[in-house]
Amino acid sequence: VLDDCIFAFFAVEMVIKMVALGIFGSNCYLGDKWNQLDFVIVMAGVMEYSLDGHNASLSAIRTVRVLRPLRAINRVPSKSERFSEPCVSL
Repeated sequence: VLDDCIFAFFAVEMVIKMVALGIFGSNCYLGDKWNQLDFVIVMAGVMEYSLDGHNASLSAIRTVRVLRPLRAINRVPSKSERFSEPCVSL
């Protein structure tokens, strides 16, 4: 239940940012590397929820959950700068 709430929070946050900033362009949502990471994580969650119950192997999609703590780093500016370069190489 907690996982569902966390996923819903981040999905709503992503949609609000996309509406506010736009999706494509220079100063848009997908123009920022951290937002690209958020997008990949949320889309993996969407795939997980949509395939759940269809006897599909979800282990590869669930491994993307490991990246969720990196999203919290984005909230702290000093930590964000320290981790921005390694994440760009991903």
